[in-house]
Amino acid sequence: MKLRLLAIVAVSLLSAGGAKAEIHSDDLKRCIVEATEPADRLAFVRWLFGAIADHPAVSDMSSVTEARRQESAKTTVRLMERLVLDDCRPQAVLALRYNGMSAIEDAFGAVGEMAMAELMADESVSGQLERLGSYGDEDRWRALATEAGGRATH
Repeated sequence: MKLRLLAIVAVSLLSAGGAKAEIHSDDLKRCIVEATEPADRLAFVRWLFGAIADHPAVSDMSSVTEARRQESAKTTVRLMERLVLDDCRPQAVLALRYNGMSAIEDAFGAVGEMAMAELMADESVSGQLERLGSYGDEDRWRALATEAGGRATH
């Protein structure tokens, strides 16, 4: 059960997220987001990067060692346990009771979104994103905008 729970929560970092029952999910999400410090969000990003870097399609672009992956995974598990089992335990109990595992998945999805937003806001990362535009065919994009009635321009 423990491994399955941790795996479900970990996978929820990759994804983003009715009535009275959702109040408990929202409370848990709010608690976990508020209890997560910038260093915690960085730990999530580091774990996520290590996990993604293991994919065969991108593994040649990174030199993340297995030891670093394991260290990062252990740090992330301790962090998730602290957030759910300690910092936000009352909210977790109610959210699990009324919403099941999706409440925890949604909460960590919100943490993942915050972490990625912080990562993308870094000057070096945003510079890489801006540089991407310099490789495109501006005339073709302008033609698309014209075809769309000029609504796609900025």
